[in-house]
Amino acid sequence: MEYGLMLGFNKYLIPFQMKTQSLPFNVAALGTVKYDKEDFESEASKAIEIAIEKTKQGQASLTPPNQLIELFLLSNKALYSTVDNEGEKNIFRLGSPFGFNLLNDFSGMIYIFFGNFTALRPEMIIWRLHMLNDLLNERRASLPERIDLGLWTAEQIKMADTLFSKMKIWLLVTSDEEKAIILSETKDVEFSYRLEVFSQNDIRRELNMGSEDGS
Repeated sequence: MEYGLMLGFNKYLIPFQMKTQSLPFNVAALGTVKYDKEDFESEASKAIEIAIEKTKQGQASLTPPNQLIELFLLSNKALYSTVDNEGEKNIFRLGSPFGFNLLNDFSGMIYIFFGNFTALRPEMIIWRLHMLNDLLNERRASLPERIDLGLWTAEQIKMADTLFSKMKIWLLVTSDEEKAIILSETKDVEFSYRLEVFSQNDIRRELNMGSEDGS
């Protein structure tokens, strides 16, 4: 639980445990560093070096200006939702805790959760993606109960379920390498919503600006 919360806050943890300690829960899978008085300094130094290497980004995180992102979204027939009615506000609030903005396609009938996560490491992004998917699934599964409670009509439930069925999730990440990591780590996961991952180079290529590596 605590480890998941740290991921949500984009923290990298280095758990330490004395070799003589016996803890009531197992955190060895999280990369626990076991030490004694003689080797603490060397073990800590190695763990810190590994943490530094793991938290390096493949290339400098240069966030495209908002105007370029908007042009890219427009070229993909999407724009930021105005969120000027209570229904759209409620949809926006579903993704907001995990850092997602809300988009519409040009028809206004398809909602897209857009995460501009160029400042986050892949594991942080994947955690947020799983959490959003779980939240949307649980909200959708609770729709029939709202009829039983007299909160919504059957027609309202049908409309809401149609909106859920068309929802998409888009991610913007720093590099092509990070994009490949996320796609690889999620390829065997059954997400309920169509997922697309874009890199900053995808934006440059689509807008005919070339990529950072010159391609």
